[in-house]
Amino acid sequence: LPNSDEELVFLCKDLNLNYLDIKNKSTAVPNAIELEVSDIEYNGNLNVKNYVLSVGRIEPNKNQLSIIKAMMDTPEIPIVFVGRKGDDISYVDDVMSLSALRGNVYFFDEVPHENIQMFYKNAKVHVLASFRESPGLVTLEALGQGCNVVVSGYDFCPVKYYKFEENAYICNPYSISSIRKNIL
Repeated sequence: LPNSDEELVFLCKDLNLNYLDIKNKSTAVPNAIELEVSDIEYNGNLNVKNYVLSVGRIEPNKNQLSIIKAMMDTPEIPIVFVGRKGDDISYVDDVMSLSALRGNVYFFDEVPHENIQMFYKNAKVHVLASFRESPGLVTLEALGQGCNVVVSGYDFCPVKYYKFEENAYICNPYSISSIRKNIL
């Protein structure tokens, strides 16, 4: 039960299985979100709008460090990260250090799900320049709140299945210039 055909392809490669044999035994079950609109006005007392938002655990796979690097030359554009710190303390320290150097970067730990909508609504763009997503529920939530989104390309996320090529800007998570171009 992969959540897209693209995920099934990667599973078959990783497990050394014949795609055509497994395809006939599989059904894609897409990830989905609820589009309930909350009347909660929570934004963590954030006094900026039109920011670059990234929701997710602070960890190498989510690639927050590259988002900061991509936006180093535009410190006037705020960056907001929502999510708890991951287990890789060295990576978290690097993210925090570069954020302090850049300035205008805000961090919010885990936010209750019912409170996250205002972050999406007040953002200009949500970025998930991740090295592996399927597809990233936060991207679907951001789209559901009318936010522009940047997602990683075909090798990292099921872009075709979720029609992100029609609804998102697609970046290469290994390329700082690609992330920057698609954010801007």
